[in-house]
Amino acid sequence: MTATAQRASALGMEVAYYAPYRPPGCGEALGVRRAATLEELARESWALSLHCPLTPETSGMIDARVLSLLPRGAC
Repeated sequence: MTATAQRASALGMEVAYYAPYRPPGCGEALGVRRAATLEELARESWALSLHCPLTPETSGMIDARVLSLLPRGAC
C-alpha cells in the first residue's frame, strides 16, 4: 500500500484504503484515509487497486457485488 499510495498522491489523487487487520492510524502518516468497509471504499473509488496475497480468506474478495458498487466509469 505504501508505494502505491505515495505515487497516487503525487499524481494528485485522493487516496483511501481498507485494511481490516492493520492497526488504526497506519495510513494517516501517508496522508491517506482509511475506509471503514470494503463496500464504502468501492462506492467512492474511481480506481481500485488490490494489494494482498491470494489466500482462502482473500479469494473472491472482489466479486461482482463489490464491482457493482464502483461509480460508473471506474477502473
